[in-house]
Amino acid sequence: MAPPLPSKLLNLGTTIGYEFVGYGLSMIIYGISVLQVYFYYMTYPDDRRLLKTYVATLFALDTACVVLVTHALYVTLIDNWGNVLGLLTFPVTFMVEYMVTCAITFLVQCWFAQRVYIISNGSYRAPPLLIVAFALVALAAGFAISIRIFIVGPMEMAIEDSLFTRINVFIGQSCATISDIIITVSLSAALYFNREQGPFRNKSTTAIINTLVIYAINRGALTIVIQVLHLVTFTAIANNANWMLWHLMLGKVYVNSTLAMLNARRYLTSHTGSGNATVELSGIHFGTAPSATMPGHQSTAERDTGHNDSETHLKTITFVP
Repeated sequence: MAPPLPSKLLNLGTTIGYEFVGYGLSMIIYGISVLQVYFYYMTYPDDRRLLKTYVATLFALDTACVVLVTHALYVTLIDNWGNVLGLLTFPVTFMVEYMVTCAITFLVQCWFAQRVYIISNGSYRAPPLLIVAFALVALAAGFAISIRIFIVGPMEMAIEDSLFTRINVFIGQSCATISDIIITVSLSAALYFNREQGPFRNKSTTAIINTLVIYAINRGALTIVIQVLHLVTFTAIANNANWMLWHLMLGKVYVNSTLAMLNARRYLTSHTGSGNATVELSGIHFGTAPSATMPGHQSTAERDTGHNDSETHLKTITFVP
């Protein structure tokens, strides 16, 4: 008499079903990322090369995730067609994708840690360090899970029921969530300080900073919710792969949140009273490259202050490095 099938195979909706739905949702978000990247390079050709490289790296890693997950689903649904027990194994490409997603999360959180430090004019030192520290722990935990899978084998039941995996998922997702909470709180606080005590407390800049605070909170809320759902569904619900639904979207949400903050600059500068792509505040071009001046002449800000630190400050709070 043949042994009974594992309970996970009695209802494919709780296994491959969640992976399939998560894959579809992640592809929708990836399509948005493609548009965001295209808009970024078309709209901000004068951004620094380092920032352009950073955006390209995130997009390349995000694309790699799409390729790896597509291959993993192909192996599961096509190569293992008719092999029911094959549904209980994780393809090697999925293990690699898990590591790439952790790397995306780490890079995005480190970038926001740098933004917190710069926007606060260096007065916030502890929050960026804590952000990077928790992000590094989350990265290490994610890599440890993937390496463990390579060592013990890709059996899904052995992975999900493993105490080692559960502990590392708990540590990794918890630390990533804490890092996002610190980013949201400290970024909002730094922007609020710029609004209340910055050098340009006027209606235009106040409106821009208020909008940036809303963006920061929305961005943090989205990533925190997905991280928590990933954590809860993996650790609290046994014999169920619904955690895949959140994991497959996670990296793409991080990439989109970063691109959305960068691409918001043009919208903000074109909706602060002038209707133009560039807003001039006392001769200062807000959020764009410095305006050209005739040789031997100075702009209004340069005549008043002797330098263009004001422009640098305003560009900083709109996430221009």
